[in-house]
Amino acid sequence: MMGTMIGKCCWLTGAVALLWLVLVVPAYALAGASGVEGLSYAALLCLGPGWLVFLVLSRYGGSDSALSGVLLGMALRMIVVLFGVLIIRAVRVELGFREFLVWVVVFYSATLLVETLLLVRPSRVS
Repeated sequence: MMGTMIGKCCWLTGAVALLWLVLVVPAYALAGASGVEGLSYAALLCLGPGWLVFLVLSRYGGSDSALSGVLLGMALRMIVVLFGVLIIRAVRVELGFREFLVWVVVFYSATLLVETLLLVRPSRVS
């Protein structure tokens, strides 16, 4: 079970890293170094809840935990990202929509999709 959790965390991390690499040039073109900073914050904010979901499910989830995992993932991601955005916006006021919030929406959606696919597909993808 632990190998499955580590495998899923690696898939999620790889997807986030690949998306970050694809978006770093548009982020820089749109908002310069602040855009890359916001892109990085968004990636990390959305990656953490996914890892946490896989950890919790590997420890406490049963064989029918896909639906509960998807619901847990949505709830955790919403809470962590919402509070993370509020904290980052309080500390880095100059990170606005183009520099940060647009990337949060992109990473939020992408990590939710990848996490859901990893939870509902058979374990052989791990």
